[in-house]
Amino acid sequence: LTFGFSKYLHTYQANNIKKYDEETIDKYILNPRIQLEKITPWRPTLQMEFSKQGKQFVKDPQKIAKWIFQNVKLNTTENYYGQVISPEGILKTKEADRVSREVFFVAICRSLGIAARYEWATGRSQYMLPNKGWQYATFGDEKAKVSEPMTNVIFTSSNSNDTKPEYFYHFALSKLTNGRFQTLDYEYDMPFSQFPDTLSLSNGYYRLLTGRRADDGSVFIREEYFNLTGSDTTVCITLPKVNTEPKILSHIDLEHKSVNIKGQPQTLKSLCGEKGLLLMFVNPANEPTRHLIADFTTLKNEFESAKVGIAAAICGDNSAKHIAESMEANFPNQTLFEQDNAMEMLKSVTEAMKYDFGNNYPLLLFIKPNGDVIFISEGYRIAAPDSILKLICNQQ
Repeated sequence: LTFGFSKYLHTYQANNIKKYDEETIDKYILNPRIQLEKITPWRPTLQMEFSKQGKQFVKDPQKIAKWIFQNVKLNTTENYYGQVISPEGILKTKEADRVSREVFFVAICRSLGIAARYEWATGRSQYMLPNKGWQYATFGDEKAKVSEPMTNVIFTSSNSNDTKPEYFYHFALSKLTNGRFQTLDYEYDMPFSQFPDTLSLSNGYYRLLTGRRADDGSVFIREEYFNLTGSDTTVCITLPKVNTEPKILSHIDLEHKSVNIKGQPQTLKSLCGEKGLLLMFVNPANEPTRHLIADFTTLKNEFESAKVGIAAAICGDNSAKHIAESMEANFPNQTLFEQDNAMEMLKSVTEAMKYDFGNNYPLLLFIKPNGDVIFISEGYRIAAPDSILKLICNQQ
C-alpha cells in the first residue's frame, strides 16, 4: 500500500490508506496527476513540510483548507495564462490562483494518504471520507458549507435510443446557481462510458438538456428538470426523435452497376444488406480517415447488428498500409475491403451517381436497397458514422 511513498510516510498515514479500496488508492492517492499541471515530485516535499500537522490533517482534512487559507494568499490577477502553479512553488511564494490552490489542497491530501481529487464539473477540490464519501474542501473566502449535501444519481439510457448518448455531444447537465444554470464540465474526467452510471452530485435543482441534429441541419431539443434532495435518484436519458424524412440525394442502379471485390466483379445489389449499403472510399494516408477509424471502433457492435452491407475501397498507394490494416481490425465484421489504387471503383460509382467528387477523402455513401442515395459525406465530418447509423435505424 505504501508503494510510491517516501520514508516520511508515518504509521497513521499508512493506516488511513488501508481504509480505501484499491481503485481509490490508485486513482486518488498514488496518482501524481491532479489536473492539467506539469507533474513535479511534490510528495516528499509536502510530507516533510506537514510532518507535524499531518496527524490532525488526516483526522480532519478540512484543516488543510484552513491552513491554506491562512497561509497562502489568493492572487487572481497575476497568473494571466492560467498555468497551474506547482505545490512546491506555492510553498515558496505563499501565493496561488484559485485553480492552483485547489490542486495544492489535493496534493497535500494525497501526500498524507488521504484520497482527494480535482472535481472537473465544479472546478473544486474534494477529499474522501471512507464512511461519508466525497466532501468539498472549503476555504475561508467561500460561502459553501464544509459538508455539502450530496445525492447519488443513477443515469440510464432509454431503450428507445438508437445510439449510446455521449456527454456534451448528445446531452449535458446544468445546476441552477445564483439564478443561472451552470453546465457541469466533465471534459477531462468524462463519466458515462457505459450505462447505467452513477454520479454523486451536490443537492440542488438541475436541468438535463438532450439534443440531436438532423442531416438537414435542424436541431431537436429535449429539456428535463429535477431536484436532488439527498435520496438516491434515477434519471433516464432519452434522446429526442429526429422525425425528418431523409432527402434523396442521388440514385444508382444497383442491379447493373458492378465493382471488383477480391478480384471478382459483383453487383452493388449483392453487397446490400436488408437495410442498404454503406459504401466508403478512403485514403489511409489522409488524416480524416484516422478519425473515421476511431468513430467506427466505438460503434462496431451497433453496425454489426444493423442489417446493412458495408464495403470499403482503399484508394491511393500502399504507403499507409498499417492504417489500412487497422481499419480491417476495427471495422464491423461484415465490411468487405478492396484495394482501389487506380481509383477505378471510385470513378465508376461517382460517374453512375453523376457526383462530382472533389478528391476530399473519405467519401461515405449510404444507399437504400432501391438504389436511392440518402447520405453523402466528403472529407471530415463530425460523428458521420453516428449519422449513418441513425438513418439505418430509421429505415422501415
